[in-house]
Amino acid sequence: MNFIDSLLDKVCKIVRDDPDVNAVIQKLVSHDNTTFGEGLAEVLAIPESNPLQLYILREAIRFRSGKREVQFYETFVGGLTVRNGEEVLTARDRILCLAKEKALLSDPKVSGNLIAAFTLIGGFEGVVELLHEIREVAGLDQFHAFQLLYNQNRSAVCLKTSHGIRD
Repeated sequence: MNFIDSLLDKVCKIVRDDPDVNAVIQKLVSHDNTTFGEGLAEVLAIPESNPLQLYILREAIRFRSGKREVQFYETFVGGLTVRNGEEVLTARDRILCLAKEKALLSDPKVSGNLIAAFTLIGGFEGVVELLHEIREVAGLDQFHAFQLLYNQNRSAVCLKTSHGIRD
């Protein structure tokens, strides 16, 4: 079990039946954009060093994907990430293709990897543009899925960094 999984396992044992935590997760699985936005704001208000943020994001992804057993992409924190140039250059189109097929959550590890690859060249502005394009071509569910996956990636990196983990 890696650092993140070990930490989240401990969090799960503490908060699994917490009504406040479950209320935030329910907001994140809502198909109503306002409710989803409220839930996202609540989870992002949790300090990034607190594993509860990542736990809630991952639980929402699990619920939305319809799968209990889900693998998540975890960005390498401690040094250079070597990527195939084609992977980086095609990531945006592949993300859009998955979104159009309503499949961003079919394999969160693959989608998370594509999002990380795209972020390398797209930066935050590119991510925002892509997010709006996803909403336009694939609808709210994929718009929400992308936000959960993007923030899961970001939260995992921040959590590792805050605990001095560099792998």
